[in-house]
Amino acid sequence: MSCFVLTADLLFLFRVQLPFSGSSIQIEKHGVYLSVTSKLGLVFMWNDDDSLLLELSEKYANQTCGLCGDFNGISIYNEFFSNG
Repeated sequence: MSCFVLTADLLFLFRVQLPFSGSSIQIEKHGVYLSVTSKLGLVFMWNDDDSLLLELSEKYANQTCGLCGDFNGISIYNEFFSNG
């Protein structure tokens, strides 16, 4: 399994045996999903096809914007709802 690790200014590509734990990350296979968990409070899950999930720790509340939404807990401003 090839994995990418992004540091402050470098991108590394390396092969690891799963499950892998090191460098403050844990990489596991859960069914069809590859899961990368960081000690920073991020969980990234990908099915190697068409599904991607990024979970953030509560410590990131009110500190995000854009693709992941604003994570402010106020549902009236949820940019992922549409009125049809």
